[in-house]
Amino acid sequence: MRFRLPFVLFCLLVSLGVEQGSGQAQDALKEQTVSSGCISEDQTSVGMITLPATPSFVAPLSIDGDTAGVYTLLGLVADHLPDPDLRKKKERAIEHFLASRQVSALSPSTQKADRYGRRAAFVTAEREHRTSLLQDQLVRQGLARVSLDGLDEACARDLLEQERQARQRQLGLWKLPEYVVKNVNSLHLSAIVSTYQIVSGTVLSVHRRADGTSYLNFGKHWNKDFTVSLSEADLKSWEEGGKILDDLRNKPIYVRGWVEQRGGPLIRVTNALQLQDKTENALSGPQSQRE
Repeated sequence: MRFRLPFVLFCLLVSLGVEQGSGQAQDALKEQTVSSGCISEDQTSVGMITLPATPSFVAPLSIDGDTAGVYTLLGLVADHLPDPDLRKKKERAIEHFLASRQVSALSPSTQKADRYGRRAAFVTAEREHRTSLLQDQLVRQGLARVSLDGLDEACARDLLEQERQARQRQLGLWKLPEYVVKNVNSLHLSAIVSTYQIVSGTVLSVHRRADGTSYLNFGKHWNKDFTVSLSEADLKSWEEGGKILDDLRNKPIYVRGWVEQRGGPLIRVTNALQLQDKTENALSGPQSQRE
């Protein structure tokens, strides 16, 4: 004989189950932590500056919060994208992010205002009990490149991994020749002086000067070939990870940074993550010039 629950009792049990499940779902949403490696859970409630309801985007990479101030996006290179369609796509992505319910800026205490009164900051949006980071969104879509200035190691590694994936998939700016990884052997690097680049090549020699500055040379003529320099303090920071600069001799590496003209083209390494042994595969991705 089959037992049948009275209809009213059945509905009551179902209702209790739904309410309990709904409550658990709400609790789960509240317990969700920030996915970004750059913003901790504590920082979402401490040190944040809530921006007005209508913050605006200022090209190439600033957010105008009106009375709350103007902020540049910490950890990103302020690229003036040459492709008009890509510029529009970046603008739409930022404006969509700023249209979120609550947008805030977090500027670390180490960040000082520039001569225009702007401060570098992480820009976040609160949406459905989750905090999103604008920097993450742009890097993931290939709409911005990572600059390591002002980032701690965990944040830098997180953004670099997102950048690597975007570059591997040739998303956004990574399909443009201006932004592919440059090869020291097949490009006249002087043509890209004063631009931010990722450069690959094999270290020919390591030279240390009496003042503590170290150089990685990629050609026989240091005064015209590409060079990487590290101050004494920056070298110490780089070697703290158990690395030895002399071990890079005859090894392929990647280096990122602003290209300067110092006899020949040069990149100064001020952050350990700017310089990567290519065998670490931290910056793999399509290149226009093959080694």
